[in-house]
Amino acid sequence: MEVYRPEKNNKRCPQICCTTTKEQKEIVYEHSGVTPEKVRDKFARWGITIGANAGSLYLLDGIAVLSGLGLAKLGHYDNIDPRYLQLFLLGTYGAWFKGMYENIKENWNALEQEGISTSAPSKALYEFSKSRGWSEKNQKRATAFGYVAVELIKEIPYYAGALGSASLADGISDKDAYVFLAGSNLGAGLYEYGAAKLTKKGLAWKEKKRNSEVYK
Repeated sequence: MEVYRPEKNNKRCPQICCTTTKEQKEIVYEHSGVTPEKVRDKFARWGITIGANAGSLYLLDGIAVLSGLGLAKLGHYDNIDPRYLQLFLLGTYGAWFKGMYENIKENWNALEQEGISTSAPSKALYEFSKSRGWSEKNQKRATAFGYVAVELIKEIPYYAGALGSASLADGISDKDAYVFLAGSNLGAGLYEYGAAKLTKKGLAWKEKKRNSEVYK
């Protein structure tokens, strides 16, 4: 089949415009692989991702701050050696990373299955690596990097606020800062783990619904 080319068959209209017939447009779309439906779908998936990213950002920060304040409010750590509190703080990063690891796996599944994510940088690197023909292993690495890098950058304000307050504000000690940060990590880990479970259930429901429609 000869592919219709607007610049060849319609000298007055080098682009697809009102004088191009519907059949000719469909031939061009089929040849290029880009259709209006695909463009709209891509924008919709990006819209969902950006919205989910913003929502998860506020929710995660809210849970982390409340967890940090809640743990610090409990007290009972004035007589504990600061070194033990520092070790406790380091241990809470294990809980946070564990939750984030679970969420990164489900984030990949959501991108593969639905093309959406709760992390816009992660989705951007996913699409970039896929368009470059990277191996699946490297695509997963790039996608995970986009997710983790942003989460680590978001830690800076926590440390700046907690340690800065301990240095400048009266009544707030280094111990308070360590406990607040530890509680924030535990809250963040709980959020990541819960988000992973919800994403997994949502994807399973979506797949079940899709299969039921196929066999109707």
